[in-house]
Parts: sequence; structure tokens; C-alpha cells
Amino acid sequence: MEDDSFEKAIAEIAFNHRKIIDDWCKAYLAQLYEEGHDIKPGDFTLNEQRDMVLENGKLGKRYWFSFGVPDLKGE
Repeated sequence: MEDDSFEKAIAEIAFNHRKIIDDWCKAYLAQLYEEGHDIKPGDFTLNEQRDMVLENGKLGKRYWFSFGVPDLKGE
């Protein structure tokens, strides 16, 4: 029974993580739009740091936007 509880907790954390990132992206893009920037698909890419980072005693990843769409042919 412990395995089920553990797996459920992991699934809930993963679900909430994606929702937090999604909500943040929507708020960021809404701010850019309010500032008069054009928001079009292909204008930007959300980047996620590949490896986890330990900072101030907390484990996490960094996220940022870059302009354009990356060329993934080499990966």
C-alpha cells in the first residue's frame, strides 16, 4: 500500500509542477501583450534547464524564454 501512496504523491507533484509552469507562462505572455509586444507562435521558446540545481538548500530547475524556435536537428 505504501508504494501506491508514494506513486500518487509523485503524480500529484508532477501535475502541479506543469500547472505552475503553464500559469506562469500565460501570465508572462499576457504581460508582454499588454506592453504592446506581438505574441505569435514561433516567436519564442520556453527553455528548461537540463539538470537539477541545488540553490539555497532547494532543488529545482530554471526556466527562461528565448526568441525564435531552436533547431533540434542535431539532437
